[in-house]
Amino acid sequence: MTVTPEAQLRAYFARFTPAHQKLVRAIRAALRKRLPTANELVYDYAASVVIAYAPGEHGIDGILAL
Repeated sequence: MTVTPEAQLRAYFARFTPAHQKLVRAIRAALRKRLPTANELVYDYAASVVIAYAPGEHGIDGILAL
């Protein structure tokens, strides 16, 4: 069974409160609209999840992070 990137991201955010999940969904939608060609790179840490928006495949090149 292959897990889609979106399903994996939802699983990362499942550990947060519903209010935080709603906020992240709204911010991601706004950022995807504003930066439609940016790559969305996700990093899972013990107590947080970071989403970087970058022109390439390296988070270090990101212009914005959530």
